[in-house]
Amino acid sequence: MNIKLLKLTSGEEIVAGVEEREEKLALTNAVTFMPTHEGMAMVPWLMIADDESLPIEINRMHVMWEGKPHDDIVNAYNSKFGSGIVVPEKGNIIV
Repeated sequence: MNIKLLKLTSGEEIVAGVEEREEKLALTNAVTFMPTHEGMAMVPWLMIADDESLPIEINRMHVMWEGKPHDDIVNAYNSKFGSGIVVPEKGNIIV
C-alpha cells in the first residue's frame, strides 16, 4: 500500500494509504487538511464515519490527479497511522 495525495473531481485533496483494485482505489485512513490558527491540521476525510481505517473504495474516474505527498505530510501521516518511520530531511544525513 502506498501513501498518495489524491485530487478528486469534487476539488477535495486527500492523503491516504492507496491500494489499486482494477477500476477502483481502496483508501485506508484517508485524511484531508484544515487550516487552523497554528497552521494545518490533519483531519479524517469522512469525519462522521465509524471507522476511518476501513478501506473506502472510490472509482478512478473521480480522481483527477494522484502523486506523492511532500515528505513532511508523509511523516505526519506515518506518525499517526503507520510504522512511525520518518524520512529524514535531505542534507541532514551523517554517514
